[in-house]
Amino acid sequence: GLSFLAGGGGVIVGGFIGGRLMDWSFKKTARRAGFSSETKTGIDINSFRIEEARSTGSIPIMVISMFVVGGYGWAVHAHAHPAVPLILQFFIGVKCTVLHQIYSALIVDISPSSPGTAGASNNICRCTLSAILVAILQPVVKAIGYSWLFTILALIEGLSGIAAVWTLRRRGWEWRKKRVGCNN
Repeated sequence: GLSFLAGGGGVIVGGFIGGRLMDWSFKKTARRAGFSSETKTGIDINSFRIEEARSTGSIPIMVISMFVVGGYGWAVHAHAHPAVPLILQFFIGVKCTVLHQIYSALIVDISPSSPGTAGASNNICRCTLSAILVAILQPVVKAIGYSWLFTILALIEGLSGIAAVWTLRRRGWEWRKKRVGCNN
């Protein structure tokens, strides 16, 4: 049971890191856009690139995560000392919490008229994908082993996440303006 403390500790630390990262990136983006970096209220969301503010720092986190997740699979495969996978679980917990916190906030930011619906749809999608992955996990482990499973997961997660963030940063504001019919 104590083995769950590593991931749980990562989740707790990730909550603090995520909040600080969001505050820092918001201020940085606000300064570049000509807004007061000390003001979090009074900024018209339709004239502010919140997608850029929220996603700052995501790509480096995802690159590091690729190595951590892949390394976790190889550590389990190689029967490394138990401290190695536990330390990697800590970092995975941090990463998952930081990214979930950031993008959950973004979904609420871009859907101010229905934040509950936006949050619920986020959770439904997340839980559905998790259920699918858990259902296929054991047969895939039997077929290719932990090392290659986690290597493949790391590559899929990292590369698709990087592509999604890159697309969000390049086109997100434009898409949001079209969706809400704003001509700012």
